[in-house]
Amino acid sequence: MRLPVLLTLLFALLFAGQAQASERIHQFDAEIQVRTDGDVIVTETITLTAEHYQVSRGIFRDLPRYYLAETGEKFRYGYDVLNVTRNGEQEPYKTLSDGNAFQIRIGDADKLLPKGQQQTYKIRYRVKNQVRYFDDHDELMWNVTGDYWGFPIDASQATIILPQGVQPTFLKGYTGAYGESGSDYTASHNGNVALFSLTKGLKLREGFTIAVGLPKGAIDPPSAADKGAILWQRYAGLGLLLLSVLGVFGFYFFSWQKVGKDAARLPVYPRYHPPKKLSPIAAHYVFFRTLKNNDGLIGTLMDLAVKGFLSLKVEKKKVTLTKTDPPRNTQLPGHERKFYNAILKNSNRSRTLGEGYDADFASALSTMNTSIQKTYGDDYFRWNTGYMAIAIFASVSFFIIAAFLTLNWTVWHFVITGVLVVINLAFFYFLPAQTAKGEKLRSEIAGFRLYLETAEKDVLNAAEVHGDKPPPMSKDRYEALLPFAMALGVEKPWSKYFEKVLPEEARDYDPSWNRGGRLAGATLASFSHSVSSGISSGVSTAAVRPSSGSSSSGGGFSGGGGGGGGGGGW
Repeated sequence: MRLPVLLTLLFALLFAGQAQASERIHQFDAEIQVRTDGDVIVTETITLTAEHYQVSRGIFRDLPRYYLAETGEKFRYGYDVLNVTRNGEQEPYKTLSDGNAFQIRIGDADKLLPKGQQQTYKIRYRVKNQVRYFDDHDELMWNVTGDYWGFPIDASQATIILPQGVQPTFLKGYTGAYGESGSDYTASHNGNVALFSLTKGLKLREGFTIAVGLPKGAIDPPSAADKGAILWQRYAGLGLLLLSVLGVFGFYFFSWQKVGKDAARLPVYPRYHPPKKLSPIAAHYVFFRTLKNNDGLIGTLMDLAVKGFLSLKVEKKKVTLTKTDPPRNTQLPGHERKFYNAILKNSNRSRTLGEGYDADFASALSTMNTSIQKTYGDDYFRWNTGYMAIAIFASVSFFIIAAFLTLNWTVWHFVITGVLVVINLAFFYFLPAQTAKGEKLRSEIAGFRLYLETAEKDVLNAAEVHGDKPPPMSKDRYEALLPFAMALGVEKPWSKYFEKVLPEEARDYDPSWNRGGRLAGATLASFSHSVSSGISSGVSTAAVRPSSGSSSSGGGFSGGGGGGGGGGGW
């Protein structure tokens, strides 16, 4: 019998100790002084016992950062912490902002509170513009305790001190969880002082809210400064976005006037030969103003093949390059020569592209592309990226600041942000500028491309352009210009022209550089297109490093008015 009795006593002592050590607010009192300018000065006196469960070094008081106006708009509360004491002595604190909470964190991280001893904290702070104005009266509604404390509150009392000579017109209170309208309180007033007291304690997540009616005119209406502060919160972000639109547009416009105007456009008429000393990839870059897809590279490989430097075996998704001996004194542009020597060295007379990433080929291609971009860069076409970078940085910076200032996003915020985006996109097109030198070369390339693209039309074949007749078509001419046709994306109409003018030679065409064979019955246009597609597939695989990555899956109510929030210990 003794063992069960002993165990019962031990459990009773354990639960009694836990009950005794549970932390709670013994008393939460608030004194609220209402000033004639509508501000309130709040003094909260909070008494509790630190049991080192939640409260070890101090407490924190969370106050709401924002409130909803009658219009449904969100505005910031204006807090000014005046003083914090513990047991009548100054206590260290700091203020933090976290989400919707303005937190007053009280205590010293290096000091523990005496365990089991009662502590009395007094927090004094000012809040701006807490009086609400109606047609026939004014009103103060204040959430005395807040609804989000980490422990229960045994008792609470609120003392409202109105300006001298002002008496309340009504007193109301609300208790319970947020949104409830309990009436567990008493209220009375003596002159300009109103007193509210709870008649029973508050459980976790319950609060105590009071409302005091004031005679109309007893409190001054919001000042110009107060109205200005509201206007700032309402329109500062929108105004900054609007200024950013004007500023960024102005910057772009004056930059365009300075560096963004294209040289005068030159007429484009068919030309029967490529510009002198211009390679297929260079023609591609100057005409398209970028290295588009793999067309420039395809033109380069085809140029090397046509000139006898290599043979091509094109399959569905890969291509094999084999080094061959070109005719004596055959010349190559410098960037083509370096590229050729890099991909087909003396020790490696064959290279297959399309079986996986090829670092040597990718490096050689990158070197050739960089050479083309430098050779035909700013002297031919100015991208003016520095100006665009400044405008983009300004746009993003303005947007971030505006987003920080904006509490209530409206359709106008989205419209003006959209306008800012459109301005940037528009000047991405308008700000780059063709130089006179670039325009001259590009118009020549455009005329040559026009010939390659439209040569099959009889009207062109019979025409004289500036007194110059098209050269007669032949297998050698077709083959010599095919690299340019591929680089400029017009190999199909160029091949059709060859088929139309010389159908027998086109049908029997079997170039010496081709090691892949030609399907019986296939047209020359389809053959040239399949060669281009096969080369593109192979070089894409060889030149692009495979990416790696990972993913993972996995009327009134309690809580209304100013004040509120909650708190806890730390």
